[in-house]
Amino acid sequence: VMFMQAGFAMVESGCCRAKNVQNILMKNLVDVCIGTMCWWAWGWTLAYGIADGDNHAFANSNQFFGMGFTEVNSDGIFTPSPYMRDWFFQWAF
Repeated sequence: VMFMQAGFAMVESGCCRAKNVQNILMKNLVDVCIGTMCWWAWGWTLAYGIADGDNHAFANSNQFFGMGFTEVNSDGIFTPSPYMRDWFFQWAF
């Protein structure tokens, strides 16, 4: 589904004059970037946030801004959690 952005860019650039193609492509790129940042910051938590055990099954502060996407071992080594994979998969859709 994410590759549909490229298709939209092709359709939109084909429907305008050549001098406006660069503007259309930049708007599509900015759309993807802002959408990704919003999904990372708030969207994932609103859609799939982890309940904290206090009857808050919706949108806690546990995963805002990607918190909890990595786990730290006792050696200080960061390892990705399965939430990072799930976040990427849902972002693509």
